[in-house]
Amino acid sequence: MPFIPSRGVIGTDLVNLHPNWKIIEDPYNEGHDILLVPAIRPDIAMIHAFKADQNGNVLAPGYEDRMVAQASDKVLVTVEEIVDYDLSEDARGGHLIPWPFVSLVIHTPRGSHPGGMKPYYEADNDHFGRYMESSKTADGFNAYLNEFVRGHTEDEYREMVTRVAVPA
Repeated sequence: MPFIPSRGVIGTDLVNLHPNWKIIEDPYNEGHDILLVPAIRPDIAMIHAFKADQNGNVLAPGYEDRMVAQASDKVLVTVEEIVDYDLSEDARGGHLIPWPFVSLVIHTPRGSHPGGMKPYYEADNDHFGRYMESSKTADGFNAYLNEFVRGHTEDEYREMVTRVAVPA
């Protein structure tokens, strides 16, 4: 769909901030206006999902992931697991993003950390708290990046956060 019709913001300053939004007469309600908001077309979407198959079909947690994929020019998907069966024939437990809408799949266990990915794992609230506290200052945020991001591979990061999140 090239646009979304809306009536809610007509008469507000928001319309003036978007010269590409168009107000027209509502073709179904004579004498009333309707606002047309153009569809968003992202260059790249990044989605983390449950699983993908060898064909590039993806099982995502939410239907909105499929809508984002269909709207985007390129779609990079990280997944908890790669399965050896065709997800287009068995998409139980999620929402299918068919392979034509997927540009690249990367196997990335715990890829939504510190967020959760039920049923695989819960959110790491302790790590979220540590991140939030660290990001209050530029020095704290830089220290966080140095500890967990800069100079570390994804595998090293997973090892660090598993060690931090799970007491011995």
